[in-house]
Amino acid sequence: IQECEINDGTGTASGVIENLGDEPASFELTLGFIDDASGEELGHGTAQVDTVEPGGSGDWSITVDGLADAEVTCATKGLDATPAG
Repeated sequence: IQECEINDGTGTASGVIENLGDEPASFELTLGFIDDASGEELGHGTAQVDTVEPGGSGDWSITVDGLADAEVTCATKGLDATPAG
């Protein structure tokens, strides 16, 4: 995760995912925006990264509206990899 913040109620996060496998794969990443003060999840979003070759990487970004303004940490809630056709 390279970026994680909330500005004016919009959470944005971005980063890079690497394919450490032996086959091309697509990825679905679910990320939560966690309030640093309370530890409560303010919201979450999902990003799709299509067809990353073995040893390669792909950029992802998530935008979630309607969040309370707060200092946040982003945490991975789920990461699914599927073979790419």
